[in-house]
This record gives sequence, C-alpha cells and structure tokens, in this order.
Amino acid sequence: MEFSNAVKNLEAIKNIDLQNAVKNLEIPQAVKNIELPQAVKNLEIPQVVKNLDLPNAVKNIELPNAVKNIELPNALRSVPNAVSNAVKDVQIPNNATTRRLSLFATSAFSSVASITQIIQQKVEETTKNIQSEHEAFVKQVKEESIEPNSGTVGLPPWEGLPNEDELKKQMLALSKDKRNFLINPPENTNFQFDLNIYYQTAMAVLNADPNLNRMRFELVPSQVQEPIFWRNYFYRISLIKQTALGSIDSATLASEVYLKSDEELAKETTSSSSTSTSTSINIAKATTTNSKDEENTRKEKEKKDDVKEVLFDAENSGEGSDIWEDELAKVTTDTGGKVKRTKKFAQVKRLLNPNDSRLPQAASSLFFRYNKALGPPYHILVDTNFINFSIQNKLELVEAMMDCLYAKCIPCVTDCVIAELEKLGPKYRIALRVARDPRFERLPCTHKGTYADDCLVQRVTQHKCYIIATCDRDLKRRIRKIPGIPIMYISKRKYTIERLPEAYGAPA
Repeated sequence: MEFSNAVKNLEAIKNIDLQNAVKNLEIPQAVKNIELPQAVKNLEIPQVVKNLDLPNAVKNIELPNAVKNIELPNALRSVPNAVSNAVKDVQIPNNATTRRLSLFATSAFSSVASITQIIQQKVEETTKNIQSEHEAFVKQVKEESIEPNSGTVGLPPWEGLPNEDELKKQMLALSKDKRNFLINPPENTNFQFDLNIYYQTAMAVLNADPNLNRMRFELVPSQVQEPIFWRNYFYRISLIKQTALGSIDSATLASEVYLKSDEELAKETTSSSSTSTSTSINIAKATTTNSKDEENTRKEKEKKDDVKEVLFDAENSGEGSDIWEDELAKVTTDTGGKVKRTKKFAQVKRLLNPNDSRLPQAASSLFFRYNKALGPPYHILVDTNFINFSIQNKLELVEAMMDCLYAKCIPCVTDCVIAELEKLGPKYRIALRVARDPRFERLPCTHKGTYADDCLVQRVTQHKCYIIATCDRDLKRRIRKIPGIPIMYISKRKYTIERLPEAYGAPA
C-alpha cells in the first residue's frame, strides 16, 4: 500500500537533523519587507474550499517527534497567517463580465484624465493671454496718460555745447529746408524719440527760430504728422551734436542733414521779391482799371442827370391842368428837347410772404436752440465709421448708448450705410453683421449713390427727432451748423454726447 510506504519513509526522516538546519536558515531582507497587495489581502476563499472534507487517513497522520519539535523563526511563523488572511479576502469575479467592466473603467479613466489635462492646459493658456493683454492695456493707458512737465522751462539744444554760436547757426539753418522734416531717419539707426521728453526743448526752439514756426505751420498736418515732424528734426539735431563732440564724421552729417547754400537762399529771396513786385504791378494795374471804370460810370451818370423827368398828375383836372405843358416847354428849351415824361404813381413797400422759401424757416420743435422733439426712446442715426470704431474699442452699441443716455435707445441704420459696409469688403464683415442686428431700425433711402453723409444731413435737417452717432470730423462740422441736433461720439473708450443736457451718463 502507498500509505505504508509513506510511513516507512517517515521513519527514515527521523535520523535527519532538521532542527539545526531550520535554525540556521536565514531569510533575505527583501523577503522580510514583502508587503502583500490589497487584492491579496482581501482575498476570500470560496465556499467550496471551505466545505472540503479530507479523508480519515489524511486526518489521522501523525508526524514524528523530530518534526514536531522544529522551531521556526518568527518571520516564517507569520507568513502562513498572512497568506491565509490574504487568501480569505480574495473574491473571485466572473470572467467575461469582469473583463468588460475592467476594460471600460480603464478606458473611461484614461479619457477623463486626458480631457482634464487638455482643459487644464487651455485654462492656463487663456489666463496667460488675458494677463498679457491686461498688462499691454495698462502700459498703453500709462503711456497715454503721460503729460509733459509744463512747470519746467526748456532750453534750446545748442545751450551749453562747445562752439555754441556755430552750432546755433547750423541748427537754425535746418528749418530752411523741408527735407529735414519730411525724410525719415535710416532704419538701422539707434535714435530713440519720445515727444513727451522733447516737448520743452521743442517749445524753446519754436520761440527762438521763427522759420521753424513757419515750416511747422506749412507741413503739419498736411504733409507730415506732428510726432514725425519733431522726430526727423531732432534726429538732425543729434547728428549735429555728435559731429561737434567727435562721435561721427562730417561725411555722415553731410549725407543726412540738408542745408541750403547762400546762393540758393539768395535765389529764393530774389524769386520771392520778383513775385512780390509782380503782385504789386498787378495791383497797380487793377487800381488803374478801377479808376477808369469809375470815371466812365461818373460820365454816364452825368448824362442821365441831363435828362430830366417831368412828373404830372394825369387824374387832376380843372384849373391849372395845363400847367404841366408850360413846364414841359420850359424844360425842352433848357435841355435841348430831351424830355422823359413819367406818370406819377403811389410808392408802396413790397412785403414778403411769411412762407417764402427765401426766409429762414425755424422748426416748430425748437425753443431757441433747445430741441423739444428729443426724448426717450432716443432714435440714433449711426454712421459707418461709428460702427467700426465701436468694434475697435470693444463697445456693444445698444448697451453703451443706454449707459450714456440712461434711457432706451434705438439705433437706426440707413440703406446707404449698409451699402458702404458691403463695399468695404470682407475685412469689415463684423461691422456689417452688427449693422444687421434685428434690434437696429432699418431706414430706406431714395437717393442715388451710397454716400451716407449727405443722406444723414438731409434727414436731420428735415426731421429734428434724431441723434447723429459719428466719429467723422467733417460730418460733425456739418451737423453743428444745424441747430438742435446732438452728436454722439467715442471718447476714452466710452460714448459721449454734445448739445444734449439730459445726457446724465455722458462723461464730462
């Protein structure tokens, strides 16, 4: 029997000295620090294993004394208990359902993690962009708010330099040539210019150089803007200073600074004097012609005076009715027979009809310059550039108008304004979309063409119930000539209005 053979082998094991071998057994440090996973700790033994019934032969096996007396180390003693506890806590799940759930959970968790990461990156990028835009806006506002120090007195640029008289002569000669103001500095130059810094110096040079004042009056703003005018001028001033101090050579100065010679100035003076001489000659000729015309007019008047008029009353009769014949004969003998007979008639002043078109017509809604036809809801005629500048300043038209007037506002857009925006092309498609807002009232036009300024002026001339919203200087100048029409425009990133006392929300 196999069991008897096993018992015989157990008898052979008695002679083995297992006690010393087990005592000298040394467990590695890695094995000592093993920590069982949570899944193993929670392993639960199935009910089938728990209800397993061993045979009696196995139950009655008796181990030898040598094996019973074996002393195991503490580490080995605790391993069976830990393994049994872990095996007890393990739960064996169903195969197909568990796999599907585990795959679904894994994919869901991975997708949620990726989406969270993407959202976090987008939020960080948006925050950085907003912060950079805010810093740029604050910087721009600070630069715009900088005003020149009006309390200090500036000095001309030649003050305190060596050879002051010679440098002053060169700097004053700059204002005699337009090229010094119209030609920009080279692109590779390191010249930095800020009008706020050079403001006081510019005022001092204007007071000292009358030619510079005249040149500024001629060129600004018809040919060049104010900052560019002063930048080009002070760039040449810096070149003259650097040449005097030895920083650059005279060849660079000659190529960048334009100075007219004495001969050219003499020619200009001669041409101007000849022009003035010819002008005086023309004036003299015109005076002579006028004197001749006056003499001819006087002679004609004298001839007319020779022809006397004899006034008589044809309606009177009776005694003395033939007196006019005697007077006529007397006048005829005195003037050589030239007589003009005219009937006497009553002189009556001519009165104009009050409805005559030549008389200035005042609107019935005006009380002097106060327009009584204006009141909430306000109807505001919007110009093309007003929509464009509102988009640039990030202003929502209806809300900004209500913030300005503290009342309901109805923007009105004419057909010609829509046509102008359509002609501007795809660059102004946002402005065209704003103009087609359903909150805007559309006004049809009957005139020819798409020029909106004349249409707006004609509308407010006929109907005094509108407010004009525009940023065009020429249009505002035309509207100011029409009494009782307020003008809305953009100032300091807000809407403001002029000639409307009821606009409590408009900035001062």
